[in-house]
Amino acid sequence: MRYDLIIIGGGMVGSALAVALRDTSWRIALVDARMPSNTDKRLFALNYSSCQLLKNLQIWPALAAHVSPIHEVHASYQGHFGAVRLQREEVGLTSLGYVVPSHFIEAALNDELNHLPNVTFYRPATLKKLTQNNTSTPSSNVSMSSSRKRGSLSFSQDSRLRGNDTGLSGGND
Repeated sequence: MRYDLIIIGGGMVGSALAVALRDTSWRIALVDARMPSNTDKRLFALNYSSCQLLKNLQIWPALAAHVSPIHEVHASYQGHFGAVRLQREEVGLTSLGYVVPSHFIEAALNDELNHLPNVTFYRPATLKKLTQNNTSTPSSNVSMSSSRKRGSLSFSQDSRLRGNDTGLSGGND
């Protein structure tokens, strides 16, 4: 199968990208090493801009009942001079952001993705090799643990794909 975009990593960044592109005609493959889970106990402190992004993606209504507002931020370096204190009133906002359990964000993004006809999931699947084709029509070949896909563009937000041991290569395949 040929895709317009292959997203490696189905976490919050990769999933949000796929949702943001929902109104395009692009065929999108989303590759993730794990299945969605509601066992992640981490909390995310989302700044105002991140919350606006989730609102623009129409994900926020699914999160609204699970968020706690951030009214004040105090940043300091313990044992050193100086500190910064930011309050919502100083910037004219109802909150500086919100704290949200990560599994609610993941669930909301996945619920939206499940309704998108232009997104195909490959999970669990891991990247084996990504090859960029140096031709007049740029494309990528992605070899996964389960299959091989071709796309016009590949995007990875997975930090494990940085460095020399990633299996990334360039060439004319």
